[in-house]
Amino acid sequence: MKWESVLKIALKVLERQREHVPFTEWTWGGGSALAYRYGHRDSEDVDIFFWNAQLLPFFSPRVNSDLEEIALRYNEMSHFIKVWIGEDSQIDFILAPSLTKEPFTIEEVMGYRIQVETPWEIATKKLLYRSYDLKVRDVVDVVAVLRHREDRERLLKSSDVFAGKVEEIGKRLTYLEKEWDRAVERLTIFDESLKGVSILGELRDFLFEVAGRRKRLDRRKRRGPYL
Repeated sequence: MKWESVLKIALKVLERQREHVPFTEWTWGGGSALAYRYGHRDSEDVDIFFWNAQLLPFFSPRVNSDLEEIALRYNEMSHFIKVWIGEDSQIDFILAPSLTKEPFTIEEVMGYRIQVETPWEIATKKLLYRSYDLKVRDVVDVVAVLRHREDRERLLKSSDVFAGKVEEIGKRLTYLEKEWDRAVERLTIFDESLKGVSILGELRDFLFEVAGRRKRLDRRKRRGPYL
């Protein structure tokens, strides 16, 4: 099931709960939101983020009849609820804070007024939360962001959030290099230039820049404001 179909279902479920959970309380992010903005690849899952932990239970198939009806299975934890609505299609309801300045824009999507995460917010979440478990699709997404100059600049300005993970991400990229060809075959990537293993070098160059930026900022802090 393509992300458009999954999103349509998710938006209907969210709309039915708007009395308790208005659209200002959640954002649409992840790879599908980036695919919406860039059209660089397909995705089969939709990520919905909440800041308020009290709102997450509204989207458990245990209590939400709409989700109970369509869920093939689900996994519920304190910080996320993953609902499979197809063998490879899922809606993820996730508890996570916004990490950047201007983390979303308000847009009309499929007739609904919603908050769509910005590319730099999406990439920052991926690099912070998946540093040890980054997937090939995550690399494709982050490099897509890096190729849009303004979005890349915003991501670099937000890099303090994940700068401490640079070494861990680097090790993960070394592992992905061995797995690349097999993993990329399972993805539907519309931008041919994002399919090759060479894009790992683009992400490594960016991480090198992030590390250098952090060192410069640390030196300034040690010198103090008057030196």
